[in-house]
Amino acid sequence: MGSILKLKDKYRIVFKNYFFNKEFFITPFSDEFQPITDNEYKEKSRKKFDIYGLNISDIEGCEFCTFPREHYLLAFNLCFHKVLFKEGGSSLIVEIIDVAVKPEYRSKGIGSQLLAILEEIVLENKIKFIVGELQDDHKNQPLQKRKIFFESNGFKVWGDERSSFSGWIIKKCLE
Repeated sequence: MGSILKLKDKYRIVFKNYFFNKEFFITPFSDEFQPITDNEYKEKSRKKFDIYGLNISDIEGCEFCTFPREHYLLAFNLCFHKVLFKEGGSSLIVEIIDVAVKPEYRSKGIGSQLLAILEEIVLENKIKFIVGELQDDHKNQPLQKRKIFFESNGFKVWGDERSSFSGWIIKKCLE
């Protein structure tokens, strides 16, 4: 079926390292769009989107997009779901699977630029929602800092005991 996403060949990130600006480019790799026919998977996905506050009647399929671990990046993995809403209409919704910068390069604006790149992709593809769940505390990555990071980048962050990770949900609406 091919890709359903419009992506650039590469995206530029600039950050200040000591007295110098450094730049690097990240290249997205996207799978082909995969139709979903497994009803059990669809039901689990509907429940997950319900936690995000989205009224989904069906999930037609998904496409994964990843940016390789290189330079200063530990992970930037996304899943684009093509969904049908209960109230009618369809859309893509992007779920942040993982976003992480190497510990020694945090607090330099790299993570915020990754989210800006995500917003650029979202706007180019006319996507309305960015969603995700925050994982529990990790060494070098406290949950409270991640909550503040997403809030400072315009995400709504709230607790929900149905979350399969830490109980914290993130969501940004771009309508």
